[in-house]
Amino acid sequence: MSSVFLDKTFSYPDDLVEQAVAFPTGRYVELDDATFGANGMGRKIVQTHLVQLGGREVSVGYLNEDETGYELIRDSDHPRDLGSFEMIVRGNQALFSALQRAFGGTIARYSHFEMVAGINKALADGVSPKDELRIRGIATWSRTYTKRASWIIRHRLDAILQSPVDWKAVGL
Repeated sequence: MSSVFLDKTFSYPDDLVEQAVAFPTGRYVELDDATFGANGMGRKIVQTHLVQLGGREVSVGYLNEDETGYELIRDSDHPRDLGSFEMIVRGNQALFSALQRAFGGTIARYSHFEMVAGINKALADGVSPKDELRIRGIATWSRTYTKRASWIIRHRLDAILQSPVDWKAVGL
């Protein structure tokens, strides 16, 4: 068992640590998560934190929303590096601007995670930054995705047992 102290101590079985991969701290990574998929969420997006575990550098992912915990990022999760917030925004300036308007026009109206999820969804769906109706829909989807992702991570066992979760029943 290997442990790391972040905001509290997290311990991971050594066999899982052996499967873990490393990304620079602060990167957003999209990865497979069976619980997310079973609940209609698609692939999970996390932000990375690089830590030392079992004598090697590995990444743990977190949502940076609602006090969610840190989870190892393993090769078997098929992680895809989306980049840092700055890289994502710089590479998708038109989508960023359109989504920022849809979120309310200022950075105080959305989290970085919501913006990254929104840009990633818009790119995956081929949404044009000029399509205001679809951009507003992506912004709404992104807020919902963020709340539901946070719920799944904080209530993983319930998310598995209730799969698919009745989102209205849990207030989401």
